[in-house]
Amino acid sequence: ILIDSAQIDLKNVTLNKITVNPTSTITIENPKFLAEKIVFEYDVLDLLNSKFIISGADVLAPELSLIMQEGGVWSILDYIKNITDKLNLPEYSELLKNGAVGRNATVRLIDKKFLPKGELTVTGLDLVIKPYSGSIKDLRLNGNICDEFYGNYDISGRMDLNAPKLNLKVTAKDLSVSEDFLRSIPVLGEKFWNTYKPRGKVAIDGMLNFDNEGGKKIMTPALKLSFNDMETTYVDWPITVSRATGELIFTDNKINIKDLEGFVFDVGQQGANVKFNAILDLGNRAKELDIRISDIVL
Repeated sequence: ILIDSAQIDLKNVTLNKITVNPTSTITIENPKFLAEKIVFEYDVLDLLNSKFIISGADVLAPELSLIMQEGGVWSILDYIKNITDKLNLPEYSELLKNGAVGRNATVRLIDKKFLPKGELTVTGLDLVIKPYSGSIKDLRLNGNICDEFYGNYDISGRMDLNAPKLNLKVTAKDLSVSEDFLRSIPVLGEKFWNTYKPRGKVAIDGMLNFDNEGGKKIMTPALKLSFNDMETTYVDWPITVSRATGELIFTDNKINIKDLEGFVFDVGQQGANVKFNAILDLGNRAKELDIRISDIVL
């Protein structure tokens, strides 16, 4: 750990220009963590009782780089759990009771197996991490992302270090969808593009749950696109849907088309106004299908 300078007063300990190079095998890139400034809050009255408890932390412009090794996110969850276990922290305490705040953060992940392009960089991240009901092993996450490429998002989640588990939720409105955008999204984005090739403005609700309790390594993804005035082309049929409204809901084992309505036309420009409701399996075979057609153009 390298620190350029430090100051202490009766409320805060301030560290300037911090560089951290951990020796853990989950990351090998150098440097691993940078920050312009970290301010730790404490109560001077605790010192009178021979205690030093960090009640809050404020991190300015942090940069975190992770090269994922074998095990990926499971290794990170296990690593964080092992740190808290080794510190032998009490289940409930005043530690970080005011939360830890990261402002204008940059996170760079490198994973050749999990990420479509092998790398994902997110900028403009503001994040608050706070213990739930005083439990340092039950953390709640809230924040937002303002990224030039990916757009603006609200994020929330929970990290249960007793298991360990990580639940993440990401929401966004009025996003511009394109091939490059969808192909860059881990797990589900490329599948969406390859199946539907949507173009236009959408709202996104995404969830990604990681459960490694007992080493079972279960990942559960879900993604919902809600759109208005979209255009989409279903690759298995020679049709295009324009001025489309409705929802596409994608999970790890099925696709739910809900109230998808728009003008459908084929390569010969023959078409009609069509409303779809369907449930498809991973092979795009319909389990349930409801199609209603009106305003036919020949």
